[in-house]
Amino acid sequence: MPVITELTDLQRGTLWGEYVETFLIGIYTCLIMVTLWRPIEPKQPLTLVGRTIIAIYCLALCRIAISFWILYRTLFVNGGDFFKLEPIDYVIRGLQEGLAFTAILGSDGLFCWRLYVIWSRNTCIVLLPACLLVANVIGFSFIVATDFLLAARPNDQRYTSLHSSLFIWVSAAILAYTFYITIFITSKLWWVGRATNKLSTTDEKRRNQFQGAINAIIQSGAIYFVLMILSLISTARMNVVMMTFLGCINPSLNGILTTLLVLKLNMWQDRTKRDEDSKPTAMTGASIHFATPQGTSSTIIEERTQLPVMRHRRASIATCQHCLSRRGVVDASGQLIVTFSAIATPTSNRVHIRTVP
Repeated sequence: MPVITELTDLQRGTLWGEYVETFLIGIYTCLIMVTLWRPIEPKQPLTLVGRTIIAIYCLALCRIAISFWILYRTLFVNGGDFFKLEPIDYVIRGLQEGLAFTAILGSDGLFCWRLYVIWSRNTCIVLLPACLLVANVIGFSFIVATDFLLAARPNDQRYTSLHSSLFIWVSAAILAYTFYITIFITSKLWWVGRATNKLSTTDEKRRNQFQGAINAIIQSGAIYFVLMILSLISTARMNVVMMTFLGCINPSLNGILTTLLVLKLNMWQDRTKRDEDSKPTAMTGASIHFATPQGTSSTIIEERTQLPVMRHRRASIATCQHCLSRRGVVDASGQLIVTFSAIATPTSNRVHIRTVP
């Protein structure tokens, strides 16, 4: 068996890629356990998002098992020659690519759903990424079919060139999709953070800026977008080591980013539940008045609704979402957030909320 210094660039990139992917799988496993710790309780049923990240995790495990099998066949069966491929090798690699793409497709679907939620469930905003996802599915189906054709005719150059062309087009579609998702989610979160900072103190602004940056990185998939850019640069410069290395770690890293997104949402839901449990009483109001440094504005509620009286600084007012769309501050989850310091007594027919300048 040759040592690492005697391997070619393709072999070295694949070997180091498998090492790093094994490390990422360990991190991935820990994140999955932490994320699913709360939903697996008897009274907390597993949601569709939870089932999705479990499926992505299982696909990543199957893919890395096939990767080690390919590495074993290359080093011990084919004598270390990565280009000495038998028909069974094409079938195995086609199965590996199919598992990797299915995992990436599931992660991209979750980020598309997140874009839909952040933009207040606007269907038009997700039309283009949805079309790109469909194009990716069709293109990669042809890639897997080409792998099986190569298994039947390994020396046919037409199938080899077709496989390379399809892979380039699918990679370009994934890059365009990732760029779209990253830009629109980041811009929305920036607008929300900018609106929130207008109602915050100096210390709160600094804390919100740091939290907003971390939030944008997690929710927009910016790390995966940077990874796709590096992969494109490596392909253009024909850097075989980096190109192969990034191809190995892409599925696992994308699954980690998706799990971090779900973990962040679970933490936000737990915080919201604790806030709702801490409310002491409830009162009926006909209108809500905001006292801001620029003046006082009010939004009339047509029907009489039960509004919780909350003593903490941040409150989610879901019942008035349709009335406060122009005056409230929208959180990244689509809920309306109001920062206040005091509430009037329940004897009044109006609920007065004074914002913190």
